[in-house]
Amino acid sequence: MAGAPVGEATVTVALQDGGYRVTGDARSNNWLQGFTDWRNQFEAAGRVDDGGPAPLRFGYLETDRDKSRHLVIEDGVVRVVKNGRQRPERPAAPFPDVVSALFVAPRCAPDQTVQTGRHVYRLARLAHGPGRCRYVVLEDDDESFEMTLTLGRRDGLIVPTRIVVEAWLKASIELAPETGGGAAAVHGEPESG
Repeated sequence: MAGAPVGEATVTVALQDGGYRVTGDARSNNWLQGFTDWRNQFEAAGRVDDGGPAPLRFGYLETDRDKSRHLVIEDGVVRVVKNGRQRPERPAAPFPDVVSALFVAPRCAPDQTVQTGRHVYRLARLAHGPGRCRYVVLEDDDESFEMTLTLGRRDGLIVPTRIVVEAWLKASIELAPETGGGAAAVHGEPESG
């Protein structure tokens, strides 16, 4: 089962007139669908300031069998509809969303803090080299995992070509070859040792 595909994702990055829009669709597939029918459709939009993202809006619709969560961060507020029920609005954390941070002018900064609207993640850089960064990711619930980010150039943009997450499951997200239309394959395997 090592290295078996467990999902797929498509991400589109558009930069124009000082702004950006990232859209994507990620889903489980293959043998994993026996356990879950997970899907996440997401979008991030904003301006590019000082070479980095200045998010204006982030949102996603996450579904899994009969459950759903639609989350939007806009104007400093998080709005959530979970399983068809509107949740109370709450202030958004003052950090960029994870999609903007990963796909709009990504950098190997020593420390970064990002959010999903549900969780805040602090990335502390462990090591870096040309086009590669390794982080320990500290979650707001005191859990942690390691992530390696490999950057490369596609269509004139610097984007992640591979993301490896090492937790209870070692998973990688790999950008398809340039002729593949920008889709990414998601692979996972139980962490050994």
